[in-house]
Amino acid sequence: MILSRLILFNNLYALKMTLNPQHLLTFSVVARLKSITLTAQQLHVGQPAVSGQLKLLQAFVGEPLYERKGHQIELTAAGEGLLKYADKMDSCYMQAHEYVRSLQQISTGILRIGATMTIASFYLPKYVVELQSQYEGVQVFMKTLDTSETLDNLYNLDLGFIEGSLAGVELPSNYQVIAWQQDEIVLVIPDNHPLALEYPDYMPLEVFT
Repeated sequence: MILSRLILFNNLYALKMTLNPQHLLTFSVVARLKSITLTAQQLHVGQPAVSGQLKLLQAFVGEPLYERKGHQIELTAAGEGLLKYADKMDSCYMQAHEYVRSLQQISTGILRIGATMTIASFYLPKYVVELQSQYEGVQVFMKTLDTSETLDNLYNLDLGFIEGSLAGVELPSNYQVIAWQQDEIVLVIPDNHPLALEYPDYMPLEVFT
């Protein structure tokens, strides 16, 4: 009889404690407010969560970082030393947060516009002024181009403005065409002009003055 042996292998894991950035951020707030309760309220978490993070941070450091004095927290020498780095991390976090928010709110950046002469000269200026008054950090660069140049330079532009039809023009799939304005063209000619004789119902010049 052949006896088979069933051998069970346990997975072995090496557990190594690492420094958690969130624990440093929490420690920075605790040091500033000198209170676990106030820290929990500001971070919108429970007090046990704050206390747990502080215990894990102390375990990683290997010595006490703070002492309780009544209802307040006072840092030890080790805590004061660590706070310098925690504050730097907190500052970097806030700067990164503000940067991301500025991107989301389009408060900074570069806007590249290409437009035909009429649009660049008469239509767009007031919109550009309004945009820059609301978003001072946005730099606007506008090029005056003809229609074909605007279409040829789309890959270098964020917005392109042209006059006329795009019938028969093939645009890249990532571009969207939006009808923006309708322009009325008025022809002003003398009374004895052939076109005035051909179209007697023209509009007198006084209407425009």
